[in-house]
Amino acid sequence: FPSHDRLGLFSSIFNTMWFPFLFKAEATGKLSQALIFGRSLTLGFLFFGIGVSGVFAPLIVKILPEAFAKVQLFLPILVLSSLLYTLSEVSGSGIALSKKIAYGFYAGLIASLVAIFAALVLCARFGAIGAAISYGTGYFVFFVCRTVFGRRLRSNQSFFNTYGSVGVCTVYAGLCAFPSLTGISILSFLGSFLAALGLFLMLKSNIQLNLLRKAVH
Repeated sequence: FPSHDRLGLFSSIFNTMWFPFLFKAEATGKLSQALIFGRSLTLGFLFFGIGVSGVFAPLIVKILPEAFAKVQLFLPILVLSSLLYTLSEVSGSGIALSKKIAYGFYAGLIASLVAIFAALVLCARFGAIGAAISYGTGYFVFFVCRTVFGRRLRSNQSFFNTYGSVGVCTVYAGLCAFPSLTGISILSFLGSFLAALGLFLMLKSNIQLNLLRKAVH
C-alpha cells in the first residue's frame, strides 16, 4: 500500500529527528515541554491518519478490482500500527534517556508473542482481516509496554490522555474492519471528526515547537 509506505517514511524521518531533539531538550532543562510537543504532534498524525484512512478506504472498491475489496476493511488497522510505533518513540522516551535499551527488546518480545497468539486465534476464523487485527494488536501491546517501561525508567510525564486517544483510534479502526456494525455513513462522519481533531493537534504542536525553540535559544 503506497499510503502505508509513506507513513513508514514519516515514521523513519520523525524517529531520526526526535532523539537528537529530545537529548538537546533534556540538556537545556526543557524535557517536559519537548515531550508535550512530541505527544501533540504524533497524536495529531495518529488521529489524522486514522480518520483519513477510514473516510477514503471505501473508495478502494471503486478504484481497485473487486478481488481487493477487503483491503478497505483493514487499511485503518495498518495505518494505526505504523503510527503507534512512532507514538511509542515519544511515550517510551524514558528508555532512550535512561540508556536501558534492553527494555525496548522486552517490549518487542512481549508484543510478538501476543501477536502470534492472536494470529493463531483469529486468522483461521477471519482470514486476512484476522491477520490485520493480530498485526495491530501486536503494535498496540508494543506501544503500551514501551510507554510503561519508559515512564518507570525516566520520564515523569503522565500519558493517561494518550492511552485514551489510542483507545479511541483502536476502536474506530476495529469498527472499520466490521462496517456492518455501524454503517459507512457513521464511519465517514467519525473519520472526518478524527481527521479534523488531528489537524488541530498538529497546529497546536507547531505553536508548542515555536515556544520551545525560543526557550531553548
